[in-house]
Amino acid sequence: MISISHNDEPQGSLLPDLTPLLDVIFIVMVFLMFTANVAPNVLKVDLPAAGAEAAVTLQEPDTLAVNLMPGDEGWAINGQRFSDWDAFASDLKQRVASQPERPLMIAGDRNVPMERLVQLLAFLQQNNMTAAQIQMEDAQ
Repeated sequence: MISISHNDEPQGSLLPDLTPLLDVIFIVMVFLMFTANVAPNVLKVDLPAAGAEAAVTLQEPDTLAVNLMPGDEGWAINGQRFSDWDAFASDLKQRVASQPERPLMIAGDRNVPMERLVQLLAFLQQNNMTAAQIQMEDAQ
């Protein structure tokens, strides 16, 4: 016959203990909540009050043209292409320092990643190069 003991001693359970697993899940949830609310880095750009109708034809032929291009050679200054950002930045800084009154014009291809434009605008802002024009195409 099978006898059942009436002891009050706890017997080992065959079910797994889920307490450590729940602890890990709560720690991961807290970590994700803290990292999800990170403020993104932004670059403040002052835009003109009017839209495309405020664009004017450039009358000054002696401008410093900075081109943003797709592909490996991502930057150019007056037609001279650069594949290295550091070489481009030092050359641009040198040209602006030698002729600070010369206007700076930025022209870009529509297939250029936005990262390059933001990188260029941040560089101009860091080096106090405030007079920059962005070349626009007529909408046709």
